Amino acid sequence: MTYYEDLSSYGYFTETIPSEVSARAVGWLDPAHPFTCAEPDEVFADRLFALCRDHRFAITHGWYGCGLCRRRFLGGGRRAHPVTVARGRERILVGHGEVRVRSVDADTWLIAPDMVAHYVLVHHYAPPEPFVEAVLAGRVVAHSL
Repeated sequence: MTYYEDLSSYGYFTETIPSEVSARAVGWLDPAHPFTCAEPDEVFADRLFALCRDHRFAITHGWYGCGLCRRRFLGGGRRAHPVTVARGRERILVGHGEVRVRSVDADTWLIAPDMVAHYVLVHHYAPPEPFVEAVLAGRVVAHSL
């Protein structure tokens, strides 16, 4: 998966982003780059899980495994393991899309891979505060594009 430093300029599916919007990357992790860790807040974890379940963008045809878990390609092929994330009794597959929220200034979108739920819940990745605030406030980017 592509690596972006948190809050750096996002440049992946740019054709899906209006020209007046500033897109910033969150949670595009790679094992070669350190990241901040913290025990996830339960309310944030629940809302992030719901965001990744209900509001995906840019769904890809393939799956990305978790480089942090060392999940790699199967049998020499190019297919990666889907990663499962659970909250309570519910499970979702992640590793094939993005989630997008608006920061406090609505002209900035914070875009994360849906794998961010796995990173937070399993690896205790601590996303930057603007992302946490946007997820907690439910500032989801609408799917009207």
